[in-house]
Amino acid sequence: MAKLPEHWKPSRSRIVLTWESHANRLVVNVDSGRPDAWRKEPYYSQIKTWAVAARRNRGELLLWQGKDAVVVLPDRDLFVGPLSAGQSIVVVEKKVPGGFELEARVVEAAAAPAPRDTPGGPQSARTGSG
Repeated sequence: MAKLPEHWKPSRSRIVLTWESHANRLVVNVDSGRPDAWRKEPYYSQIKTWAVAARRNRGELLLWQGKDAVVVLPDRDLFVGPLSAGQSIVVVEKKVPGGFELEARVVEAAAAPAPRDTPGGPQSARTGSG
């Protein structure tokens, strides 16, 4: 990732970015004391730009507002909520008239499909921590 501007410094933005290379995923962790920080500018526009790049590169952008998960897609933000231990988020393509739409599902980790390539990108999972 390129060097970020000063306003992304966690003490200022209340946001910490983590790259999970094994999952091709950018994780955005938002300070639980400021759960709306990511929706403010200039952060939201940049997060959406990263979501577009992630999908183009068969990856994803997952955001945590405290214990609540949000899957950030180029066209919308899918609130998932908290995960229990043993649960995962799986992003899958759903066939709709005229093409495909991405959706996020919470599944038991043992039932989560192995990542595989699909026309819009891989399916991927994130396991809950408790």
